[in-house]
Amino acid sequence: MSTWVRSLLGYSILVTGGLSGLLILPLMLVSRTLREAHFVFFYSLCQHLWKRDFDEVRRTLLLQLDDLVSHDASLRERRSLRVLEVGAAYGPNLPFVRRAVQYWKVEPNAHFDDAFQASLKETRTCVVFPATFLLSLFVCLCETWS
Repeated sequence: MSTWVRSLLGYSILVTGGLSGLLILPLMLVSRTLREAHFVFFYSLCQHLWKRDFDEVRRTLLLQLDDLVSHDASLRERRSLRVLEVGAAYGPNLPFVRRAVQYWKVEPNAHFDDAFQASLKETRTCVVFPATFLLSLFVCLCETWS
């Protein structure tokens, strides 16, 4: 499938997601679970369609982790880094991390958790520390805008 066709299909999916969101807007205003599930569904469709295009960008960006040295002595001793990813979604960046990292994620949408755990099982370089406190704080700030 050509790049132009993938782009056109991806943008069509985004428009469809937006229009379907308008159709069920009253329900989405009442139900946070529905909002999150709706977002995850359309986000996953677009990511699947654009995976090949985004993989090259992810690879290029995450290769830069290879040259970094941690300021934390215990991590430096193990030749590891601490990484915080905000909006980790289903973990599409994990396969491109080539070195050992302490990976902290903040993802306000709980619907991504199962897919993230599956992605994590396929990736052996990460040691994950759940950022429960950060997650709670982040969700509160986003929902109330305070």
